[in-house]
Amino acid sequence: MNVLLVGETTPGQLAWLCARGFKQLGVAATLFEAYPFDKQRQSRFPPFALAADKLQRVWANNGLLYTASRLKPDLILILKGEEITPITLTRLKQKSKTKIVNWNPDNPLNALNSTPDLIKAIPFYDRCYIWGKFLLPELERLGAQRAIYLPFAYDPELHQPRSLTKEEQQQLKSDLIFAGTHEPQRVEALNHLANFDLAIWGNHWNRLPHDHPLRKHWRGDAHGDELSRVYSASRVALNFIREQNGSAHNMRTFEAPACGIMLLTTRTQEQLELFGDEDGAAFFSSHGELRDKAHYYLAHEEQRRRIAQRGREKIFGGHTYADRMKQILKDLA
Repeated sequence: MNVLLVGETTPGQLAWLCARGFKQLGVAATLFEAYPFDKQRQSRFPPFALAADKLQRVWANNGLLYTASRLKPDLILILKGEEITPITLTRLKQKSKTKIVNWNPDNPLNALNSTPDLIKAIPFYDRCYIWGKFLLPELERLGAQRAIYLPFAYDPELHQPRSLTKEEQQQLKSDLIFAGTHEPQRVEALNHLANFDLAIWGNHWNRLPHDHPLRKHWRGDAHGDELSRVYSASRVALNFIREQNGSAHNMRTFEAPACGIMLLTTRTQEQLELFGDEDGAAFFSSHGELRDKAHYYLAHEEQRRRIAQRGREKIFGGHTYADRMKQILKDLA
């Protein structure tokens, strides 16, 4: 079995995690970087951003065709694939019997995280995997041959409690930690925690005005092993489920508890089914409840540790990326 994965190859990103999952199963996996010009596309100079966008589109489609012809994979797993066109998928299928499946880490119905090509390509995949049960009918409506629920997961080698030196502990520690991209809704929520010992890690937080109360809490970006160390040095991991994720979950739902830290997250049905209320994670439905529970669990160490331990126990067994890749292989057998 030879697998080609298409997506972002940065450590900690979904395509990278899937490749590790396949390799843990003893399956040969090759990564194709589909977005090498992503930073250039975000340029504030419109002509440069437009040129980078066109270049990336050409790269993603032609590069995929070339790489697939060279490697002759048995399976192509495309993570999201907003640049991949139906024409490219058709050409891939004409040249071989390769199975082509898609796993979208975003909501395809959200215009901010989708493209016309992504929507048009859905019927051309042999399987369309999605992390939210509520999106299965929508994928079928858009013409998916088979829409299958596939939740996110964790990597047991990467996402685990870390032994830190005193210097690392001192440098990385915080009572509350949020790791994620800057978004207005997250800023609004974190504003209610500005007086806590709060650490914010992620990209685009430099967009905050220099005098914003959250600016002093931003510590930079953290991915992969570094993020696991940050979680290990902290006491409570905050998690905000975007509106596009509906009643489901996100990658932090699994990654944070695996690192041994208590998860304080938006109350959603799928997360409640996974952990149970206050038995593996703590939940909030308002900014007031978020602040109150942050206060409570920082003041009640034993309960916080118990919830963190239960969360780690509940994701053990069946929730690794190797488990998810095994499901894909089983579906296609």
